[in-house]
Amino acid sequence: MVFEAFYKTFMSRSSVYVGVVIAGALVGEKVVNNGFDALWESRNKGKLYKDIVGNFPPMEEE
Repeated sequence: MVFEAFYKTFMSRSSVYVGVVIAGALVGEKVVNNGFDALWESRNKGKLYKDIVGNFPPMEEE
């Protein structure tokens, strides 16, 4: 019954199916990208430019 409703809603017409696949790919890409960015930042905390930019005094002109 659930599969039948899912099929009638999303898969009965190819135009709707293609739209669902494209939207799913875009959302999935965003989730994976944000997940790996968060993992990278947590594993490299204190080593990234945004973490150390304020630790150094400004350079003086000669």
